[in-house]
Amino acid sequence: MEILSPRSSKKDLNDKFRLYERHGVREYWAIDPGNKAIQAWRLRPDGSYDSGELRDMLRDDSLISSSALEGFDIDPKELFAEP
Repeated sequence: MEILSPRSSKKDLNDKFRLYERHGVREYWAIDPGNKAIQAWRLRPDGSYDSGELRDMLRDDSLISSSALEGFDIDPKELFAEP
C-alpha cells in the first residue's frame, strides 16, 4: 500500500508498480489523498496486475476490499473524512 504524494506519485505508480508486479506482490494499493481516491490492483494467474479497482470518495463510496488480507476493507468516505 502506497500513500501518494505529488513528489512520489509518478515513481509509485510506475517504477514500484512494475517492481511489485515482477516480484509477485499479490496486491498493490495506491491511496491518493489529493484526489480522495484509492486504487487496488490484484495479481492475475499470468503474473500481471489486473486493470485495477478504483474507489473515489466523491463518486463511489462503496468499500474496497483486499483479496490478500481476508476481512480487510476500506471505506473511502471514512478514510478521507475531515476530522
